[in-house]
Amino acid sequence: MNKKTILLAAFVFAVLGMNAQTTTTDEGVVINGVKWATRNVDAPGTFAANPEDAGMFYQWSRNRGWSATDPMIDSNGGTTWYSFTPPPAGTTWTTDNNVCPFGWRIPTDAEIQSLITSGSQWITQNGVNGRIFGSGDNTIFLPIAGYRSYTGGVLNGASSLGSYWSSTRYGSSNAYYLYFHSDDAYVYHNSCIMGFSVRCVEDENPIPNSLESVSADTEKNIVAYYSITGQKLKQEPEKGIYIVVYDNGTSEKIVK
Repeated sequence: MNKKTILLAAFVFAVLGMNAQTTTTDEGVVINGVKWATRNVDAPGTFAANPEDAGMFYQWSRNRGWSATDPMIDSNGGTTWYSFTPPPAGTTWTTDNNVCPFGWRIPTDAEIQSLITSGSQWITQNGVNGRIFGSGDNTIFLPIAGYRSYTGGVLNGASSLGSYWSSTRYGSSNAYYLYFHSDDAYVYHNSCIMGFSVRCVEDENPIPNSLESVSADTEKNIVAYYSITGQKLKQEPEKGIYIVVYDNGTSEKIVK
């Protein structure tokens, strides 16, 4: 095995070790004119692997995820909860702190109310309790995961209720969110320091969180495609998970 093959194999195994099941793409489902993602947000900028997965919890308008199970740890590997810290300024969840993958955003309170209006029922899907919203073929499943309390991030309600943020602020320290249990679903408001789940809606006019200038001498060209098992491909796949290798020595995993 030559040096190039060894390096590629090492890269492949590193990619597989980064939770290859999570992704930044989702086909979505249109309900009452709004396209909803079919999975919760996991780490910032990624969707959970399955509709039944809890993903991570978020404090309002902050882009740091928190584990939905104990022990409590954030998406950066930290354990310090923002207890009693004033919420970020503004009346809406800021674009810079958007935790949804590119092309998606946090829903408004009106969009959450529209989802509730579409109808819902309490079900168990693949062993996970939650509510299914919508009707006919246009439905999404939202799992219960509970929440993390503003006092120390203590996990509560993990087996009985769902709490999902909207992007809409309420007053100086609260924000609206979707709250549901086995009986019904509502739009309430609660402290911005609470840790709730996030389910995204399509952003028709997405704005990148940041833009980078690229000069001609730093541009990269594709030199090869590989499967995630390390097999060189003759051409770029139309769909699936694969690895792109560039002429500047970098590589990246593509999911589409």
